[in-house]
Amino acid sequence: MMNPQSRAERWFAGALVVLLAAACGADDSSPKADSTLEFIQYKAPAGWKVTEGGERPARIFAAPDSNATQQAIIIMVLAPAQGELNLATAFEAAVKEVTSGGKVLESSEVTSSKTRQGFEALSRTVVTQSEGGQQVHARMVAAKVQNRLAGIYYLATSKDLYDQHMAEMTGLLQSISFADAPAAAAPANGEQLLARAREQYAKEVAGRRKPHTISGDILGLDGKPIANVLSYRVSVWGTTIAAERTRYGLEVDKNGHYEQQVPDGLYQVTATCVVEHSGHRLPVDLVWLDDRKVGVDQASASGIVRDFRMVISGLRPGEDPKGERAFFGGILAVNGPAYTLTGGSFSTRHPGAKVLLTITPQGPLLDGSRMDAVTIDIDSADLNYSSNRRNIPFGVYKASAMLVSKDGSKTPMQISRSPGVGYAESAEFFWESARDDPEHRVDPAIYLKD
Repeated sequence: MMNPQSRAERWFAGALVVLLAAACGADDSSPKADSTLEFIQYKAPAGWKVTEGGERPARIFAAPDSNATQQAIIIMVLAPAQGELNLATAFEAAVKEVTSGGKVLESSEVTSSKTRQGFEALSRTVVTQSEGGQQVHARMVAAKVQNRLAGIYYLATSKDLYDQHMAEMTGLLQSISFADAPAAAAPANGEQLLARAREQYAKEVAGRRKPHTISGDILGLDGKPIANVLSYRVSVWGTTIAAERTRYGLEVDKNGHYEQQVPDGLYQVTATCVVEHSGHRLPVDLVWLDDRKVGVDQASASGIVRDFRMVISGLRPGEDPKGERAFFGGILAVNGPAYTLTGGSFSTRHPGAKVLLTITPQGPLLDGSRMDAVTIDIDSADLNYSSNRRNIPFGVYKASAMLVSKDGSKTPMQISRSPGVGYAESAEFFWESARDDPEHRVDPAIYLKD
């Protein structure tokens, strides 16, 4: 009789073959903004075509620029439940099915972590080549939930396509949560909390308006006052009905509330906030909850209510994920080892190599939440100069790096916060205010040495 693990391996073989064959035949319907696959809740990549997995719980997304010869796809699958799933074994079976029939050119080590809800997860990147020379670049991620393997697999037929759409894969992974799953005690992610706050604001705003008054609340995504605030600045400017241009600075109380009567007119309202975190002054990201665009005036006769929420990570509403400032949260500049006259650039000295950059929070994040260590996979070619890592939740981190050669051998790298000096096994980084402008945030940089 076939054991449960063998049944799982056979199921993956069938599921992946069906899904890969369906990639070019995806229909023209766009995936919904908020979707589910059984107990997997996620935000589908915008503009990608979606195909169902037939009888199996599976879904495939194809990038808008995919065609018969060049494809970038994301596969989401759920394996059948087992008595006691061995995640490492099932994940290895899935990797083998994706790479079967092709020569493995590059393969990272399996990286273990935990999801926001505390479920065990594994990830790995692989590059394969078929007999005809076609390469497939794959990033595979899977988690063990309810003794089922929940897999999210990203595949592209060229390095350019792989890099081009990695942001969509990252966004999908960050949006995933598991409904009705045991031990799911973690709160919803930032984008979900922001959506809920916007919905609640829309329901209540009409009843909160006061004639001739500008008011609002500046809070965290949990609806509570922001901790350790050093300063607020609420700026109001506009033109009164008497055609007089005017400007106000409003006071914010300890609960994050502001309120001021003003002459009837058309006004704009903005807010900034600086907090103290782990001994550092940090200007935070605030997003307003109404649907007004930047630069649009509001009439004060019936009252203006503008609420703000502090956000520490996630895609900015309406932004293209490829934009440099498309995400809330911090940007970390990762600078590769310097060019040398004898060895050339970093990728020339280490062709086909990768750097595994691990960032470990040194305590609670800015909003009080906690996060496990995260390992970031960076190609050596991306570190010939500087590579920006985006969407990092604000906090204090310790960074360490490992050079993984093409043959799989590993060498610890030296790391520093300053170029050319102070290199060690790890370096601490954080975000803080600029010296001459307390409301301007300075992004940190780290420097690697091979």
